Amino acid sequence: MEFTIDLQSILMLVLIILVIVIILLILKFVETMKRVNRIVETNEKHINETLESIPVITKNVEEVTTGINSEMENITGAIEDVSGTIETTTGLVDTLNKDVLEPLLELAGILTMIKDFIPKKKKKGLFK
Repeated sequence: MEFTIDLQSILMLVLIILVIVIILLILKFVETMKRVNRIVETNEKHINETLESIPVITKNVEEVTTGINSEMENITGAIEDVSGTIETTTGLVDTLNKDVLEPLLELAGILTMIKDFIPKKKKKGLFK
């Protein structure tokens, strides 16, 4: 008994195996699609509610964003006002320092020098 394998027999076997694999893949794909279809049918109400709420959510996000932009403009204006007030106050302090405090300090120095030139009276009594 002699058994020979030719190329045609090998190709036929590979083709049969390939057809079986393709059939199994198609069956698996059909089963997966059935599951997906069941999930969609089960959650159809929730999916529709979600899809209907998306425009409302988008509108709310837009309103919040607009409100935030408006508030940021107000905050920017307030910061600019505070900055201007700080600059004015700094200028006022500098002016006060130059026009009032420095002359007073110079006057105090002059008075101290005058006081040092005036002779001190000696005290009479027990405690000299």
